[in-house]
Amino acid sequence: MLIVIEGCDGSGKSTLSKFLSDLLGGTVVHLSSNTTNNYATMMHIIESSEDNIVIMDRSMYGQFVYQTEEERTEKNWLREKDLSEIEAYMLSVGVVPILCIADEETLKHRIAQRGDSATEFDKLDQLEVQNRFIELMKKKSMLPWIRVSSKHIEWGKLNE
Repeated sequence: MLIVIEGCDGSGKSTLSKFLSDLLGGTVVHLSSNTTNNYATMMHIIESSEDNIVIMDRSMYGQFVYQTEEERTEKNWLREKDLSEIEAYMLSVGVVPILCIADEETLKHRIAQRGDSATEFDKLDQLEVQNRFIELMKKKSMLPWIRVSSKHIEWGKLNE
C-alpha cells in the first residue's frame, strides 16, 4: 500500500505520516529539495509499496509547486509528462493520496513551533503555496485526493 501525503510546510504532513506509520506499521519516506526526486527514485519507492506499507511524507508534487521547470530540468527531476505516467502506476498499486491543508494562523503557529521565524513564513507565503498544491491536484492530477485539514476531513476528488 502506498500513502502519499502532500501539502505546504506546516500543514500537518509529518504528524499525519507518523500517526499512520504507528497505526499501520508502515515505513515513512520523506522527500525534500535535498533528495533525488527523479523518475527512477519515484518508481523505486512505488515498487517497494507493492509488498509493504509506504507512507510518503511529501513526494513528487512538491517539486512542481516549489521549483520552476528550469530548476527541475537542471536537477534532472520530473517533467510534467512523467507525472501522468507515475500516477498511472500509483493507481495500479493502490495509492491513497492525501492533501493536508490548514488556515494561516495554524500554519504560522506550526512553523513558529519548529523554530522557523515568522519572517520565514512571510518570505514564502504558505497560503499561496497551499493554493498552488490545490491547483496542481485539481488541474494535473488524476488521483482521487483526500483533503485533510486542521478543522475537518473532506472525502472526494479535488479535480471534479
